[in-house]
Amino acid sequence: ILRNHKFGIRGALFSLHDLHPEKAREQQQLHQQREHQHASRMASIGTLAGGIAHEFNNMLQPIMGFSALLLEQEELHQRLPTRDRERLQLIHQGANRGSELVNQILDFSRKDEPLPDQELSITALLQMALKMVQATLPASISLRQRVAPGLGKVMMNSTAFHQLLLNLCSNAADAIEEAGVTEGEIEISAISDLEKGQCRIIVSDNGDGVDESIRQQIFDPFFTTRAVGKGAGMGLSVVLGIVERSGGTIEVEKRDGEGSRFVLTLPVVKTGVKT
Repeated sequence: ILRNHKFGIRGALFSLHDLHPEKAREQQQLHQQREHQHASRMASIGTLAGGIAHEFNNMLQPIMGFSALLLEQEELHQRLPTRDRERLQLIHQGANRGSELVNQILDFSRKDEPLPDQELSITALLQMALKMVQATLPASISLRQRVAPGLGKVMMNSTAFHQLLLNLCSNAADAIEEAGVTEGEIEISAISDLEKGQCRIIVSDNGDGVDESIRQQIFDPFFTTRAVGKGAGMGLSVVLGIVERSGGTIEVEKRDGEGSRFVLTLPVVKTGVKT
């Protein structure tokens, strides 16, 4: 307040300070803290998961080995009743599924390890992986392919690429099933920009899509929206680990009423030769 000893209050002086920059800095610091905490938590989970997986694998090995040996002997001698033979097969199959889960957990715990350098044709990888995907999909889900020619080559392990695509398509199939779609559809499209050194592979489905509230969590290990016993929540985490090790990126988009799109971008080896 501006005062005068003769006339009293003559006016006011206002000082305005824009708080937007400070608020923005605070938000950025908070975001960085959350990212750091998240990274630390993921590193701890990875270490813990790797240790548990190794111990679990040690318990599974004798079950798998002895059940396989018993099944081999049973095929030769046919000594067990049919029901006991089926039970033995279920034991062996259950141990194998447990071993596959162990491998996924171990793959998550080894995210920072480099993959073997293998220069492979993306077209050949897709052709083989899509055959495997087609064989695993239920009859109610159709698989469409839109693969452009001349995709180039990528530096990636072939097993990792197959696991990558199988996990994405399995996730899409589950989304379609949960949405109750009678005519499910998964589309795989791929196109390369060899000048930019990139290949984009898109896996889309006609399920309900990924809800905005969980989009930031779907790549976290052990996060799942499925019922108990329906999934371990490792599929997309393994996918992210494979993509990151290959120097690529993956994003998920929700299309209103049209399901989800997982957009995978992989670096292409710049050899100047199209394959």
